[in-house]
Amino acid sequence: MRLRSIIGAFALLLFVAPAAVAQVERPGVPEPAAEPNVTLTFHGAIEFEAEVRPTGASPHSHAMLTETLEIAGVKSKEGWGDFVSAFTDAVTRAWLDAIPASASGKKGKVLVVFALHRDGSLAGALSLAHSSGDASIDDATRIAIAKAAPFAPLPQQFAKAVAQLRVTFAYDHPRASVPPVEKGTTP
Repeated sequence: MRLRSIIGAFALLLFVAPAAVAQVERPGVPEPAAEPNVTLTFHGAIEFEAEVRPTGASPHSHAMLTETLEIAGVKSKEGWGDFVSAFTDAVTRAWLDAIPASASGKKGKVLVVFALHRDGSLAGALSLAHSSGDASIDDATRIAIAKAAPFAPLPQQFAKAVAQLRVTFAYDHPRASVPPVEKGTTP
């Protein structure tokens, strides 16, 4: 069951939250704009999902990336809004920056599993749970998460010392093509 009633507040946090990763200006790499949703799962976790479109794209247009964050042992979305917004923003920006040009025109899915300490730092290595079938995209995904870390601290109501996360990147043409150079101008 999708809960869409929190989109407004979540979207405000996502769009206003500063990026945790320095954004490098790159022609053809879209500025992400996400519309987060929350999904309750049946196996004892909450799944946070953000659909990413290039800035200026219609909210009803096809998403170029759907990022899903599942946190084990979390049964309520309360208190997770700031963390999820900052996490999604930082990882999405880093992923779009790291994804190779060869990914243009492709679609697929990458699933990475890892743990975070309470302070938001990575707790050990990232594990690839589902490959996209393209090693360069899989590597870019691991690199993006590592570059985006450390993340915001986990919410105070999360009692455990370490959170287990599963992040899925379902992408469809993740890079926009570079705009053509107009006649009479230089790139």
